[in-house]
Amino acid sequence: MAGMQDRYTEHTTTSRHLFPVTIIVLAFFTAAGQHWGVDPDAFMLAQYGRAIAEGHWSKYTPSAESSTGSTSLLYPFLLALPPKSVAGTPLALWWIWLLDAACFVWIVFGTRRLANNLGGDGNLAGLLAATCGPLVYNCLGGTDMPVFTVLFLWTLVCASESRLAFTTLLALLGALVRPEGILGIVIVGVVLSIGPKARTRIVGLSCVGAALVSAIITFGTNRLLTGTWQFQSLVRKGYFASFPFTGAAIRTLHDLTLITRELLLGLNHDRALYFFPVVAGVAALMGILRFVATGTMLHRRITTAWLLVGVAALMLNASSGWQGHQYDRHLLWLFPGWLIFIAAGAKAPQLRLRPTLSRFLPWILVGYQIATLPFFASQCHQQAVTNRAQSQFIARMDSVLPAAARIGIINFPHLAFFTGQREFVHLGGYVTPRFSSAGSPLVSLEILKHEAGTRFDYWLLTDLERDSPLANGLRGRKILQENRLAAGPGRLGIYRAEWSPLLAGVSPVSPEVRDRLHNRQLTDRMDVGYDFDEAVHRYRAALHTRNSVCLPLKVAGPVGCSTTPVIEIGRLIEQSESFDVFCLTGRAMTAVIRTCAAAVRSARTSRGTLHSQEIQFSGPLRLKVCVEPDWITTVTVPLQQNGNLSEAIFSIPAEAVRSSPIRLRIEGRYISLAWWFYQ
Repeated sequence: MAGMQDRYTEHTTTSRHLFPVTIIVLAFFTAAGQHWGVDPDAFMLAQYGRAIAEGHWSKYTPSAESSTGSTSLLYPFLLALPPKSVAGTPLALWWIWLLDAACFVWIVFGTRRLANNLGGDGNLAGLLAATCGPLVYNCLGGTDMPVFTVLFLWTLVCASESRLAFTTLLALLGALVRPEGILGIVIVGVVLSIGPKARTRIVGLSCVGAALVSAIITFGTNRLLTGTWQFQSLVRKGYFASFPFTGAAIRTLHDLTLITRELLLGLNHDRALYFFPVVAGVAALMGILRFVATGTMLHRRITTAWLLVGVAALMLNASSGWQGHQYDRHLLWLFPGWLIFIAAGAKAPQLRLRPTLSRFLPWILVGYQIATLPFFASQCHQQAVTNRAQSQFIARMDSVLPAAARIGIINFPHLAFFTGQREFVHLGGYVTPRFSSAGSPLVSLEILKHEAGTRFDYWLLTDLERDSPLANGLRGRKILQENRLAAGPGRLGIYRAEWSPLLAGVSPVSPEVRDRLHNRQLTDRMDVGYDFDEAVHRYRAALHTRNSVCLPLKVAGPVGCSTTPVIEIGRLIEQSESFDVFCLTGRAMTAVIRTCAAAVRSARTSRGTLHSQEIQFSGPLRLKVCVEPDWITTVTVPLQQNGNLSEAIFSIPAEAVRSSPIRLRIEGRYISLAWWFYQ
């Protein structure tokens, strides 16, 4: 009786502590961040919310094209609920804070309820959730993850209670908030649908149906808005989008091992602050064994579903290349379940062999998490300092630049939030659709060269980006720079955009070549590296390299004996390249090739590494030119060895031009930059 009384007293005390602790932690982090300490992505999402409130849905800025950089279909609509005069302004941060605070409370008490439903210690699980540093930090981060975590967690709560209608509704909404929710809900639904009880099977099938409906809505909307099924913020992300399959798999498995070990055992300087190192991981494993061994059939299925979802989420995260971002923000939806297992294991029956440990271990775990809260609060405060500094700098920028000036950025599209209506051109493609399909960032330069509508007036760059391959050579004089170094990406600067090095390369530059083209008309052009030209001309490059992805290369310098600087994007040809040439049949054709003697080639290998190699050609090139099916000749291309680019000219006789288009194949090892054809 005394033992039962002690456990009842402890249970009641923990229950009484839960709500005050939740409010205190919430107030502590709010004071640290003062509602400005949100993740940079929060400002991107708020921009989409502003677009919805103003009636130009899915346009990041009013004059931009529709884009899907939010990675969420439903969440921006929540941010559009405040009045139009508030959405898209710093006042909207208060609405985001209210939404995040509500999510934090719902997560804490949802964790307690699910733990109780599974036969665990709900109050301890809730207390661990209320004091979990990365959970609190990301709950108040202003992104879609807190809302998604609430919906996924309460889907499991309702499923554990066999509440069909609420389970279906929450599953549908959760999958509409985040695309990974579709996979998570499907896994939960499949596990429940193979259960022995009819009610459980119906709940499981309803989850599968909700996930399928949300997938159709989400990806169908993406297709209608941008012409592609995927969110533009995900198109170029991940190892499998960057490396050959073998290399991507190697990297993914390596990172999966690290993430699992660090989250399970806390053997990392950052992740060690999440839960009590090693002890919490062992307790969680004991909790899982406890649920499997003593739980009901439904409890075991909920546990199994969560474990399978956890494995799938960890694999997705490991393949993303963004793991660990903002203290594992993208794994936030897994934290409540892990805390439930820790709480169950901390009071597992095995610990009754040591009553003192069984009594004090839960408080040791909670105490450790409380001790780490100041660190995460300090990070929230530092993020607020950075956000305010960036906001103030953008306000200075608006006061200096013309109202209609367009701004180009390589990263950090969230900075557009601070400008209101000004258009930002994002070379990463998240919010500027034209750049999202470029297989390499360098392809963006070819797009800027040939498509005037994509060019902008000024660069907005950080210290680290000023001399990047994208901006180097195209950055003019400095207009404005941040006068102090804020945390985060470094000082921001405004620079005039200088397009002449790109535009100078649109046509042949060499005086010798131009003289020989007198009275000839341009028939076709094939600019190597430009995605539009390569698609239209069915461009193919045969390479010696196997199981690797060769990236376009960038070269710069005058052409021939001219003094005009030119920036070009091209490819190293290992064996041959071939493409269609549109022409007038039955007429002789003059071809011009632009190449160079030296460049640095980069390739992503099947071993999961990025390999760079300097390429140097010392003498004239001898290339075999074939017009399919049977015309063949050999041409000599002299090379400039002083860092200049080279242009050469040769003729294709009228008898070889039998149709339009003709298929041209050039064999040899050389650097191909651009081709022009005149008749």
